[in-house]
Amino acid sequence: MNRARLTAAAFLVAAFLILLGWQGCSDNHGLHPVPITGISGTITFEGQWPSNTEFVRVVVYQTYPPSTLIAISAVSDPLPFGVKQYHYILPLKPGTYHWILVAWKAQNAPFTAIRTLGTYYTSGDSTQPGSVTVEQDKLTPNVDIVANFEVLHAP
Repeated sequence: MNRARLTAAAFLVAAFLILLGWQGCSDNHGLHPVPITGISGTITFEGQWPSNTEFVRVVVYQTYPPSTLIAISAVSDPLPFGVKQYHYILPLKPGTYHWILVAWKAQNAPFTAIRTLGTYYTSGDSTQPGSVTVEQDKLTPNVDIVANFEVLHAP
């Protein structure tokens, strides 16, 4: 095959592919957000982060008090070390959750030594943890928690 025929064939193939791509793009579906079922909020940290911190995480229980401490409904990835505030999103199954907390673990400590730095409370009531109802395909906002490292020094 000579060079002119090869160039013409390559041009036709490229034109055909461009035409197919253009046709495929004519259906304007756009970008759609994927609905998240879960909670979101801001964690505000008070006090100094201990240097021996292994992790800090958001932990969710369906009941309060939980039947066992391992009856966890959800746990977040470790939160960034040393921040003063952190906005989180935590996917959950639809349902009502009665204890949402921020947990801290020291390096090389057993899991039985995990401490609670803060709990989500309903506005104005710090006597009982606040309950949150999560609906399918809805993100429940404003599940804000104050996490205080000073509780680690309490007797």
